[in-house]
Amino acid sequence: VKVAPSTASEAWNYYIDVATGEIVEKKDIMIQCVFDDHDHDDSFCHSSEQSTSLNVPQRSEAIRKVVSEIESTDNASYRVYPIPGLSPDHIGRFLITNPADPMESPFGWHDTDGVVGPEYTITRGNNVHAVLDRDGDRNADVPEPDGGAGLIFDYAINLDNEPETYGDASTVNLFYMNNVMHDFAAKYGFDEAAGNFQENNYGSSGAANDFVKAFAQSEADNDPSEDTRNNARWLPAADGFRPAMEMFVWERNVAGLQLLRIITPTNIAGTYSGTPASFGPQLPTDGITGQVAIVDDGTSQGGLGCNPLVNQGEINGKIALIDRGICNFDLKVQNAANAGAIAVVVCNIEDDLISMTGSINSGIPAVMVGNTDCIRLKSNIDNGLQIKLEIPRNTGAEQRDGTLDNGIVAHEYGHGISTRLVGGPQRAGCLSRDEQMGEGWSDFFTLTMAAQFGDKGSDPRGIGTFVKRENTNGLGIRRFPYTTDMSINPLTFSDIIFTGSSPHRLGEVWCVMIWDLYWALADRDGFDPDVYNGTGGNNTAIQLVMDGMKLLDCSPSFTDARDGILAADVANNAGANQCLIWEVFARRGLGYSAQGGDSNDRTDGTEAFDMPPSCSPELKITKTATELINPSETITVTLEIRNDKPSEATDVVVKDIIPTDASYQNNSASQAVQVNGDQLTFNVGSIISGGTHTISYVLNTAGNNFSDFIWYDGIEDGTGKWVDEIIDGKEGWKATTTKANVGDNAFFVKNDTVLSDVVLQNSAPVSLNGKSFPVLRFHHWVNSEIGYDPGIVQLSRNGGTTWANAGDLIYKNGYTGKIPYQPFAIPNQSGYYGDSGGWKDSYIDLRDYIGDDLLFRFRFGSDNSTAVEGWYVDEVAVFDMKTYQSSACATSAQGDNVCDELPYFGTVINYDLTIDVDDVIDQSFSMNIFPNPTEDWLNITITGDILFSRFSYKVFNISGKTLSAGDLDASAKTQSQVLDVRYLPSGMYFVTFRLDDEFVTKKFVKN
Repeated sequence: VKVAPSTASEAWNYYIDVATGEIVEKKDIMIQCVFDDHDHDDSFCHSSEQSTSLNVPQRSEAIRKVVSEIESTDNASYRVYPIPGLSPDHIGRFLITNPADPMESPFGWHDTDGVVGPEYTITRGNNVHAVLDRDGDRNADVPEPDGGAGLIFDYAINLDNEPETYGDASTVNLFYMNNVMHDFAAKYGFDEAAGNFQENNYGSSGAANDFVKAFAQSEADNDPSEDTRNNARWLPAADGFRPAMEMFVWERNVAGLQLLRIITPTNIAGTYSGTPASFGPQLPTDGITGQVAIVDDGTSQGGLGCNPLVNQGEINGKIALIDRGICNFDLKVQNAANAGAIAVVVCNIEDDLISMTGSINSGIPAVMVGNTDCIRLKSNIDNGLQIKLEIPRNTGAEQRDGTLDNGIVAHEYGHGISTRLVGGPQRAGCLSRDEQMGEGWSDFFTLTMAAQFGDKGSDPRGIGTFVKRENTNGLGIRRFPYTTDMSINPLTFSDIIFTGSSPHRLGEVWCVMIWDLYWALADRDGFDPDVYNGTGGNNTAIQLVMDGMKLLDCSPSFTDARDGILAADVANNAGANQCLIWEVFARRGLGYSAQGGDSNDRTDGTEAFDMPPSCSPELKITKTATELINPSETITVTLEIRNDKPSEATDVVVKDIIPTDASYQNNSASQAVQVNGDQLTFNVGSIISGGTHTISYVLNTAGNNFSDFIWYDGIEDGTGKWVDEIIDGKEGWKATTTKANVGDNAFFVKNDTVLSDVVLQNSAPVSLNGKSFPVLRFHHWVNSEIGYDPGIVQLSRNGGTTWANAGDLIYKNGYTGKIPYQPFAIPNQSGYYGDSGGWKDSYIDLRDYIGDDLLFRFRFGSDNSTAVEGWYVDEVAVFDMKTYQSSACATSAQGDNVCDELPYFGTVINYDLTIDVDDVIDQSFSMNIFPNPTEDWLNITITGDILFSRFSYKVFNISGKTLSAGDLDASAKTQSQVLDVRYLPSGMYFVTFRLDDEFVTKKFVKN
């Protein structure tokens, strides 16, 4: 049962038990586009199969005959802000005649009976009834705008006056824009059969009597609330039931303070939003004007301004530009003031603005601006950039009418399109789950309606700049402007994790992806400014997006929506654009290997930037092998040859090189092989298109070739090699026996519901002097709140004065994804989070630190919301890595010649844990073992002042895993013990005997 109170801000679907009459569930289905991102739940829908036709809209023969006979529609005229103008700031008002499309609205916009001549002379017709509703009763305020017999709707507007003075003009604009959206959408298949909004379907299929009821200046005379100001709403309804659109007025305060004015260069001149600092002096009444200079504090992140500035000559007498991050705002401003700055602009890491607090008064004012605006400033430093920081004077009306923002009207109408197309027209509530993309599709329709010849994909475009009182190139009501330039809009698939429960922020991610697609097709196939009947690449993109929605069932995920567009391309264009579509989505993390997860959980997806194999139509070879061995262990090599060409590859030959210190194990290959020195040759023959061929073989390795040990701790002998620090929070890193990769112990930090920032650091620097390929390897298991509670690894070469995130150097099992600014107060970082599903071994390439004394630390932070488990770290090692590596190549009779090497720099040869151990510690006892190598028994002899002493011992492998353990009581100064090692597989092992704090470890080989 659907209930929509006439004056309420909610509409509800009630689900009633037919047996008992009890209400089982109710859901609010009103779609809110309020500025401050209140959540909504569109509706409930049942899952069922839906057959959808992607054919071009088919009109009845009667309509075709009428259209061919009507020279013009109804000669109606409307004074409006016409498309492609988005608002009064984008375009002037014009009196336009006959804007109705002759195919989609063949009798004009005021007809309802399918006979030439209007049934209404007010703002009502077949597609929409637009009314003024300032009292919010969802009925028309009378009298309604009336164009008379000539259908001339020409009303004056003075935007310096309040919206109540131009209600008729506002209503006409709303009527015009709803009809434009109707005709536009019908061109791309949102027709009667697809469930569009019409009172009369003129003989076509689909349910009728469901025109849009659109309310201008809704509830503007009522007491303001968060829902009835700075907002717009769409009430969805199934085919045959009327939807509703409510447009509200927007208050001046939603715009924020326009504190920054760009004077030159003129192409970006205008006012921009900012927030003043709470410390130091406020801006003077006449403002501060000056040139801009970027600070440099002499560190690798000099733009943060956390240390005394080294470019005083550039800063003196100018407005200093400083990035947010690392240190307090007042310290940044003080450093700029000490260098002679006259004011400071702090660049936020995102476009949302925050309060800047502090206690130091440095005598100069500071203003924060958003990331996008800062990019504008930075890119024009050398173009004569001059700005003014000032307190703006309020001019003009206190309210702006959202009805005049064509972009917001198009956005709301877009909700009508998506809620009828996704899942089919009878199930208008299918966009109700956590990952629903309705806001993204709606923003896309806004952007497409405004695109013009000469535009570029890289141009930043805001949504709602008019109601926000911003420049036309401003940010509007979104976090980032829409652009193909990823330096301005960096959003990728993983960013949906950080959108909370907001449908708008999630929608931004989807919209920027399909906006990229729009421009990729337009750039390749040309741009056609005719949004109705054009044949350009931009028109193709709109059709793909529209048909992609038709192919979706209820509750789609991001990957479902991507696949819908791919399927639409197959249906419409025989798949001609498949690889371009993949390239666009892969660029923003929705590539071939991306995982969408549950569409009701926006945090469980995995982004990927790869392309499907079919998009590189060539012969391919992939080489893999055993990732880690001990000296003398064997390596299994696998070669996969894949033919992604459209035709068969013949006479395929594969050649692989045997690495130095390795040899081919006879008869180990999966097919015939020719061995010639260090080269292996395999004659494969033919591989059909789309086929694969796999080869495997085994290599023997030398027993005296291993990586060089530098530093190791398995956390089995206490925590003496580490120091921990609690930067913020209550509880730091601790040794634990709950989980360990090998042995009994590991380090652990708890993921609790407190703000925390805790560090685990090696206590003494590790020298990398004279090394060739040093690496840091650590084993870890993370299970933390997705996105918000991350762990990172940091490196320092200067004794801990500065730290660098090791993310770019982690080449195996790297970071999970991007992390927010908090909890480390460092912008643009990535880290580990979520559930790794077990122990992972991660490797960090330290070649950039050769010659340095290295400190490394594991840093974990959390917010105060969700508790999960935490982060375990075990077996941390630094060693000079040696590997077995070589290249394998495949050729064919068609001229193919492709090669591949092993990933991760090759098969890693483990280090020898016992190197230098006996020389480092002066023991009170000695130990000998024999025979070595052994096949069954290992004899141990211990000598020293050990009478009546109790020893503990353990046998472990090269990874540190304990295989056996026990105790030994010494009854003489020379004590013997025999260990049974028959159960051990062939390989290298270690035995350790410990007496109090002393221990001796010996290596032995089991044959």
